[in-house]
Parts: sequence; C-alpha cells; structure tokens
Amino acid sequence: MPAEVTKTRWGASVWVPIVLMIGVVAGLGLLSLPSPVQHPFGRPPPEFETFENFGLILSTLNVALLVALLVIYARMYSDTGASFALGFVLVLGALLAETVVGSPVLFRLFAIPPGGQTPFLLLAETLKAAALAIFLYLSLQ
Repeated sequence: MPAEVTKTRWGASVWVPIVLMIGVVAGLGLLSLPSPVQHPFGRPPPEFETFENFGLILSTLNVALLVALLVIYARMYSDTGASFALGFVLVLGALLAETVVGSPVLFRLFAIPPGGQTPFLLLAETLKAAALAIFLYLSLQ
C-alpha cells in the first residue's frame, strides 16, 4: 500500500469515494460552461444535451481518477525506483492525455459541437470510469 495511505487512518474504502466525489463535483461545476450545441430553433434537443452533460461529468471523473492513480504510481516509483511503476506512470500519463484531449470540456471551451457518436462515447467513458475506480481501489490495497 502506498505510504501516504498507510500513514493515515483511512484506506481505499475512504479514498476511492473521495476521488469519485471530487470528479463528479468538478464535472457538475463545469456544466456551467456554455454548450456549443446549436439547434435551428434556438434550443438543443434535450436528449443530446443530457448525453453531452453526462459525458462531461464522466470525463471529469476519469480525469480525477487518472490523476489519483498517477500520483500513487509516481510516488511509488520515487520511493522504490521499480521499473513497472515507471511503466504505469507512462501508461497513465498517456491515458490522461487521451482523456483530456477527447473531453467534452474542450468541446465547450472551443465551441466545437460533438458529433453523433455521443451515446457510444458515453458508454466508453462509463466503462473507463468503472475500470479506473477498480484500479484505484486495488492500487490502494
């Protein structure tokens, strides 16, 4: 178990929900950014707006999980110098870059409307969030 977790009274069963809550709260906060989706009659269809909003929250949640995992394995590498930990840091860094570049936050910041693949990307983000949460829990054990 990483040193910062063993020194506290809290374990994985507390840290994972904390990271999940930080990701969800940050995602909900980012919903205030203006949506780039424009509808001919002035308002986007409700189901598309909902998909985009869920995608934004899931993407932010994934960023929070990846940052937590990156911190854990970067500290592990600095403590042990183990090459597998460095490999995890590199892979997690690549996943973090991919998540940030494909995030709906960037679509909103640069006013680029997302394509029609939103429901499928939403499923991929949901599965990624579940896998990262499990990975974070196991990493803190």
